[in-house]
Amino acid sequence: MGNIVMSEALRLATEMLPSQKVVNTYIAAHPASGASWYDANTTTVPDRGLLNGAIGIWDTPEVYRNYPVTDKQCFADIDKAAGKLINFFLEDDKAFGLLVWEASQGLKPYGGVASADFSLAYSYNDPAALLYFPFIKSGWVRIDGRSGTVVQTQLAGLDWKTNPEIFKQNHYEIFSFIAEARSRALGTQPNVGGPFATNEQVDLAQFGFAGGWSLSGLSNWWNASHSAEFLGDNMLRWRY
Repeated sequence: MGNIVMSEALRLATEMLPSQKVVNTYIAAHPASGASWYDANTTTVPDRGLLNGAIGIWDTPEVYRNYPVTDKQCFADIDKAAGKLINFFLEDDKAFGLLVWEASQGLKPYGGVASADFSLAYSYNDPAALLYFPFIKSGWVRIDGRSGTVVQTQLAGLDWKTNPEIFKQNHYEIFSFIAEARSRALGTQPNVGGPFATNEQVDLAQFGFAGGWSLSGLSNWWNASHSAEFLGDNMLRWRY
């Protein structure tokens, strides 16, 4: 998740130091953020409901591609704080596949799985939606029962588009636990523009790196570029 932290740091730099480049070059290596968070022209994937969208609907609005504070991609302008941004991607990266990164996005909002004892949950609740729960507050909501008493906290109301400052105050929690990504992971996508220099992108497959693992176990683990710190040592990873 280092890419999300770095992208947010660059975004904040554009607000605090709008005319200053604070980074020379940033390489997004296996970035675990959505491609549409940077480039509006990336493909929107089918809803990741039951059976990968065969049954199911999007549970939350698209707030990454249309960040309510700026009405464009949430990280669209981070190149203002960096001289150059380069995407290191691997289209076959298993860590971003259907059963891992995409599954975690499909589970949002985290209803009861945000804590080990199911006492913390999140919801996006809209009376106009197909599924509406009248016993839950409307909008982006945290449902916390860890103290023994269930407390509902509205992180942003249904007016989040017209009142974006409230959304901004809680957007870390909303992004982490509620808002679904509607694109593939940046770390699997070629030709993502926006703040990235597409003419300098690096396809790791061209250098012999593999997806890393499968349901039957690690496959070509010595070539896996994702999670390198867990799958090898410096002597094995020298090519990367």
